[in-house]
Amino acid sequence: MAYDPLQSLQASPSRTLLPFPTAHPTEQVILPAAPALFAGQQLAGQQLASQQFAGQQFAGQQLAHHFRRERLQRQAFADYCQRHRALALQNQQELASMAQDWDVRGWLERRRAQRG
Repeated sequence: MAYDPLQSLQASPSRTLLPFPTAHPTEQVILPAAPALFAGQQLAGQQLASQQFAGQQFAGQQLAHHFRRERLQRQAFADYCQRHRALALQNQQELASMAQDWDVRGWLERRRAQRG
């Protein structure tokens, strides 16, 4: 049976009455009922549902991708900080050992100053 817009305006229990501003404030507009779904429309509804499901899956995958990227960036930063701390500790140890070494250059310069 094909959809007939005039038939839907006739008295039916599925009509919707809505208050609508018209010439008289007590008048109401009667909206036609929605037509029944045909096989093609039902298939379109299934396609819409599958598209929504695919969109939800894609959103989940995108969220997981962003989470992985954030985790890798944080791990790379933590590794950088660890290397920086290790290098700073090594530099402090080398500086302490250099402070205990002989000052050969100063010794040579003092000797040169005494001659000259």
